[in-house]
Amino acid sequence: MRESIFGIVPPMTTPFRPDDTIDEAALRAETRYLIEAARVHGLAASGSTGEGHALSTDEVRRVVAIVTEEARGRVPVIAGIITDSTASAVERGLAVKDLGVAALQVTPVHYLCDISIRSRTARSCPSSSTTWCRGRISRLSSSTASFGPCPG
Repeated sequence: MRESIFGIVPPMTTPFRPDDTIDEAALRAETRYLIEAARVHGLAASGSTGEGHALSTDEVRRVVAIVTEEARGRVPVIAGIITDSTASAVERGLAVKDLGVAALQVTPVHYLCDISIRSRTARSCPSSSTTWCRGRISRLSSSTASFGPCPG
């Protein structure tokens, strides 16, 4: 089944208890509030706003499972995948595969610079990388996010 993702799809926070475990009751309440009171069109869980980079694969799965359980198909759920390794990104994607998510939001690793705006290139990347960054921009279509590593 294909779901349409549109409208307001907020990035969710991941609530924690004082002992650094996920506060599942608070996450369930947040999910219900966003759907029932805020009337959002979808939810994005375990991304950068939800501390996805600091969660283990098991924790990502648990967060996404709780949100999809509480959503009960009322809105699509997007699972955030934010990690610095391709193998870990694949592992996390597979970990949520059976949970019924509508999509994965795979965030580039943290040490990539945004080269989609030429005026930011000089500020975001070392000057020696400007030529490389502009070359990448020219090879990308306008609908593609243009991220590339900042050379050294």
